[in-house]
Amino acid sequence: MSGEVENFNFDKLEKELQDTVAKEKQYWLENDAKIRAVKQGVPTYDHFRELVMGAHLKPLDKGEKMDSFVKPRNQPWNVSVGSSTSNSAESHSSSDTLKTSALSSQLPANHAAFNLTWKRISSEPTDVKYQFLLRYPREEVNISEVFKTDLPSSIFTECCSVLRDGFATEDEDDITQILQGFAASKRFSLTFSFLSTSERQILNDLFNKFSVCDSELAQKFKITQ
Repeated sequence: MSGEVENFNFDKLEKELQDTVAKEKQYWLENDAKIRAVKQGVPTYDHFRELVMGAHLKPLDKGEKMDSFVKPRNQPWNVSVGSSTSNSAESHSSSDTLKTSALSSQLPANHAAFNLTWKRISSEPTDVKYQFLLRYPREEVNISEVFKTDLPSSIFTECCSVLRDGFATEDEDDITQILQGFAASKRFSLTFSFLSTSERQILNDLFNKFSVCDSELAQKFKITQ
């Protein structure tokens, strides 16, 4: 018996106990944040999600230093014309690189990676973002796996807006697959419930462009004909 006690890993037990306590604490923090979000009537799912994800954060004390937030900029304010021209050329080159990357690099496999890529091409023309989205069905990558556990409302509505503005009749099947992928997300119902009237109108406008509309899909999106 004494030998078993001597061989027992108390450090491992202590770590497991600390992990359990930390997870329990995080659970109740997030639970309280969800309750507060509902009571406050947050306007969108993104606001709800951010409130819950930041449940563990604490405000700074009054005496806490803010040096890291207010450090002066080392970069000079005045920029020469030559530098401006150089920056313009670099910006153009950077834009071409982003476009090439979005249309040829490996497709993001989760919503975090997708969000990062989407932000990088946000200033690109609609056609670039449209072709980027169409890569999923055309390369047989199921977009439902990307948004399987989360579907930020801002990303969802922006994608639908791009699909609406870039819509081409020959792409109907591809667009349908993308929309089906969104609808398969576990968060779709929650995300949809937070959409504003103008955001829902984007969906109506998109579905009205279909020559043949998937009735089951339209029902999920609560499309009014």
